[in-house]
Amino acid sequence: MSFGFDNVESEKSFMPIAPGANVAVKLVKVEIDKDGNLDMFFKGTDVSNPGDFKPRFWVSNLTPGTKNYKEDDDKNAQRQLKHILEGFLSAEEVGKVRGADVKGWFVAIKEALKPEVTADVAATMKIVYKWDSDELCVIPKYGSFLSTPLMPRKLQLRDKVDKKGLPFDRVEPMAVYGVVPDEGAPEAATADAFAAPEGDAFAEAGEEAAPF
Repeated sequence: MSFGFDNVESEKSFMPIAPGANVAVKLVKVEIDKDGNLDMFFKGTDVSNPGDFKPRFWVSNLTPGTKNYKEDDDKNAQRQLKHILEGFLSAEEVGKVRGADVKGWFVAIKEALKPEVTADVAATMKIVYKWDSDELCVIPKYGSFLSTPLMPRKLQLRDKVDKKGLPFDRVEPMAVYGVVPDEGAPEAATADAFAAPEGDAFAEAGEEAAPF
């Protein structure tokens, strides 16, 4: 009998990162899944918060005519992507990241954000809980969320809360507030729940042409 590791899978683990206004991270890698969606892998660099954060950008959310498409979400996702690119690339380099369609654009983003470009950059992120979860973390819908030496930004939690008192930039478990989120989509719970804060340069970035 011989022994080896040919048929042995190593342990794979994912430890969620703890949310916060200034979470120390590094962008370890960017990948494209089998359906063409874009995954960004951030890793916490503080010994007290070494978890993983993997925001995904869906092809369907940026493709008009698909079931999940909403124009506002499309524009916001594009702004979020540009916000990330600006943390690691010059304005000229960002302008060259283009594709013939969404999948091609995602591939260009992956190529631009190679590990040799991002992995050694000390960054901080604003990361918040998804509105209905105490486990899933997301990029906040509005406001600056990434700061790097190349593009330093002030990151802060918004004060706006829903009608039950839950902050929309929530970084504490729901039990802390003694309330639960409204059922259904947050937009239905309160009409101005995601209104951009006045003077927020990121939220007021303007109507730019799609880069694909």
